[in-house]
Amino acid sequence: MQRLVEPMPPAAGCISNALDDDCDEAEKRILRSIPTDIAAALTREQQLRLVWSVKPVPTRHGITLRSSFRWFSKRYYLAVFGGEDCRNIERLRAEGQLDAIPMSLTFLIIAGLVVVYGVVPLAFLLYFVKSALGIDVFDGPSIFHPWFCG
Repeated sequence: MQRLVEPMPPAAGCISNALDDDCDEAEKRILRSIPTDIAAALTREQQLRLVWSVKPVPTRHGITLRSSFRWFSKRYYLAVFGGEDCRNIERLRAEGQLDAIPMSLTFLIIAGLVVVYGVVPLAFLLYFVKSALGIDVFDGPSIFHPWFCG
């Protein structure tokens, strides 16, 4: 089976002079990471292929959220992607992504995120606006009053 090779971009000025102004930052970082003795042994074509093969592919997602954070002594990452699903329906069936349990879990997770990050903050915001305007719905102090007013 023949492996299809992704077409290369036209030769950039970046390869002839490794760190000139024609390079973008990712290409400069890649070329700087190559030891000088190895970089000297590579032809211009090899350098171009190397840069092209390790350069990150831009995402085609409508929503892309990436973050990393430290938790105790380790680092973790979180990536959330969203957008139109262009995969074949047979592939989704074969992977089991159209089954009831994965679909239900996905719906529950999304609904939970909407409630936690949307409805709850909105309710607190409306409560504070109501309090700032002096509107009392019930007689007596609110149950939230000790939390925020001491």
